[in-house]
Amino acid sequence: MFNARCPECNNDVEVINGRCSKCNFDISNYMAINGLCEGNQLITDKVFICPNCGDIEASTGRLYLKCSECGHPYKATDIDRKNPIKLFNTDEKQLIEEYVGDTINWDIYNARQEEWSNIQEKRHEYQQQKQAEENARQDAINHPKCPKCGSTAITSGQRGYSFFTGFLGSNKTVNRCANCGHTWKPGK
Repeated sequence: MFNARCPECNNDVEVINGRCSKCNFDISNYMAINGLCEGNQLITDKVFICPNCGDIEASTGRLYLKCSECGHPYKATDIDRKNPIKLFNTDEKQLIEEYVGDTINWDIYNARQEEWSNIQEKRHEYQQQKQAEENARQDAINHPKCPKCGSTAITSGQRGYSFFTGFLGSNKTVNRCANCGHTWKPGK
């Protein structure tokens, strides 16, 4: 028994006695027809690759037998799913050439790569925008604005002058707007 995405009903299921536990599709036969067997043993421990678009399937929790990108049955490689060192140490195009170079549709592969690149670029732009918004929010918190005119040209200083004591409340600090002259206590 193992977990797989059934190529017939497209549900994540348990494969019991070679069949889908949901729709009873003969997954063992599907795997045998598509070369996902060695002798009478189903291949469940190897990384799969799509011979049509080059999608690589290396998940460890559930076995995907059909490419989620183009719907073509996967082909097994000799790379171990639980220890995919070769997968991480080899360029993707080299892996594709090695395992499915004779069948891959490079137009589909390149279109998929371009789409992935566009997604990554949009994700990067979104993260930059969110970072800029957070920086602006932090900047607004760290830089007070005049409550009267909204200017950020603020100076802080001691409170006013008295004839009797010199500076009146000289230990009291106030903010003063350089734009409109409005004064107020910090934190207000």
